[in-house]
Amino acid sequence: FIGVDYIPTGQGFFVQTENGVSNIDFTDAMRSNINNVFAKSNKSDSISKFYMNVTNVKGLYNQTLIAFKEDATDGVDKLYDCPKMKGNDKIALYSIIDNEPYSIQTLSPLDSNKQVLIGIDVAEAGDYIFTPESFTNFEESTSILLEDKLLNDFIDLRQIDKYNFNIADAGIIIDRFVIHFNPDLTNLFTLKS
Repeated sequence: FIGVDYIPTGQGFFVQTENGVSNIDFTDAMRSNINNVFAKSNKSDSISKFYMNVTNVKGLYNQTLIAFKEDATDGVDKLYDCPKMKGNDKIALYSIIDNEPYSIQTLSPLDSNKQVLIGIDVAEAGDYIFTPESFTNFEESTSILLEDKLLNDFIDLRQIDKYNFNIADAGIIIDRFVIHFNPDLTNLFTLKS
């Protein structure tokens, strides 16, 4: 709905404020019946996408979405990419575009090797689990590998239910994990499935 002045009935939305603004007031005068179209599409979804979840034994959970769409770019697309609003100070999982965290990253079509940097923020050290979920509209031949740079491992996300790993020091981790789509396998040395 970028460029549209009205939010249709029943549609949720987020607001990100700047300069210390913490309250937004909506009044009855702002209501309108000009655009009352529900925004859920009935079209067949042809976007290639998958979700990556992170959890720990204490039940902390977070998720990021990576997708590929015909009219998206590999940079920031205001129509498709969504900055990460870190509402949970204990855990956050996100992809990284131009050194900024994103909860949704949509890239151009997957017709060659692509890499997505993954960031994770944790409030405490310990054991964590990545769980890939809902591989939608990918070719069977599409290779999707998680690289754990700390352990020098490559994990085939299409062949596992989960990937267990340990974070020794709490904090912001932006240089450990990369997801590779259709990588050149001749450059990978340790593949775990």
